[in-house]
Amino acid sequence: MVTFIVVGLSDYTDGWIARKYHYESKLGMLLDPLADKLIILSIMIMLLWIGRLDIHIKNFSTDLVAPILVIVTVGREMAITGLRDIASSAGVTMAADKGGKIKTWIQFVSISLLLTGLSGLVELGQSLLIISVIAALWSAIRYVLKFIKGLPV
Repeated sequence: MVTFIVVGLSDYTDGWIARKYHYESKLGMLLDPLADKLIILSIMIMLLWIGRLDIHIKNFSTDLVAPILVIVTVGREMAITGLRDIASSAGVTMAADKGGKIKTWIQFVSISLLLTGLSGLVELGQSLLIISVIAALWSAIRYVLKFIKGLPV
């Protein structure tokens, strides 16, 4: 858990320094989100494997909720990465937008809580993970609209 928090804070600090001192580059705009995705998705898959994403709701079958959360997150990340790659090949840079950053921070907090293994914090982390998937879908819609508007005809 400590390693994950250090990685998240260093990622935030790196982005802040890049923006503040104008060290942003097209390569960084491509690689930074990819690194974020690799970390988040790897940990989500591990959390699914160890059962920390097992969500329980009274009188409701939830066996598929955790895998669906992971599948939707992986699918969204692959789709947005693909869109960004297509846009880049057309000379259009699609930087991470505010919605994507909010989604990433909700995921960061959620995963941090899930990694604790503490009962009440795990449940809170699960709730935040559901919110992060909703934020991910909202952000994906914004990316698709930006993609459609930004590509030359």
